[in-house]
Amino acid sequence: NKACQFLSIDRETLLNRTLEDLSGSEMAVIKHSIRQCLKGDCSLFEMDLIASDGATLPVEINAHPFNFTGKQAVFLIARDIRQRRETQAELDRYKSHLEDLVKEGADKLIETNHQLTRQINEKTRVEERLTIYSKIFENTIEGILITDLDGGIQTINPAFSRITGYSEEEIIGKNPAIL
Repeated sequence: NKACQFLSIDRETLLNRTLEDLSGSEMAVIKHSIRQCLKGDCSLFEMDLIASDGATLPVEINAHPFNFTGKQAVFLIARDIRQRRETQAELDRYKSHLEDLVKEGADKLIETNHQLTRQINEKTRVEERLTIYSKIFENTIEGILITDLDGGIQTINPAFSRITGYSEEEIIGKNPAIL
């Protein structure tokens, strides 16, 4: 009864059908598995059976040899695996979605890494220039002072102190007009 329900076919029609009628183009798979089973290598394999309406129904076939009226035969057990295939298809979709998310995240990380690398390189170039400017400021023979927008002296170089006689502590915050 279960096979009849599964294949959407009545019992008499099912009994009059051949294995080839039920398996269609997959008969070669069945024949190979039967031969293997008769050699003692029983097998478990998947295939599609054909229902009376032409629909394909995925099954797992378990093949076992036995002696039938003195002749070697193979007993085939078919298990409905539609739910397994649906579950596998759903798992495959989730896996694909997760792989897409991971790739998207990896792409974002790579882009962020490139941006950070560019920022670090730019900062390094600025620091190198500042180091050069600092050396020039400290080592030039010309006296230099730097003021804020209100005219208060913020810093001076050593040459300024040599030329004017003012130390940095004495001049910071003062207006250059005192010179």
